Amino acid sequence: DLFNEYESKCIDEFHNRFHSLAKAVVTFYEVDFTYDRVFLTRMCKECQDLVHKIISTHLSQKSHIRIDYIFNTLSNLQFIDYVFNSNSTLNRAIVKDIVQDMNRLMDSGLL
Repeated sequence: DLFNEYESKCIDEFHNRFHSLAKAVVTFYEVDFTYDRVFLTRMCKECQDLVHKIISTHLSQKSHIRIDYIFNTLSNLQFIDYVFNSNSTLNRAIVKDIVQDMNRLMDSGLL
């Protein structure tokens, strides 16, 4: 087996957390006044921590740095506020496409 029992549990937990995060993003887009930046940043941080636990013995420190860069960018409060700014029609169009893709992935069981 590639992953030990602890890592496998972390993978399952990551899948559940990431699925919850994806559902929240969809809800925040589809339902007005539900956007919760604190929830999003907390969920991103939890996913980030789980990824580090999963890869800790498998990948290099450079990979950990890259993972931090991605999660830190996605959980940046200014970035999140910008993405979910309901007054921006450009943002809404981009997020709409992302949400449609996320819905398809969730419907197919891949996310």
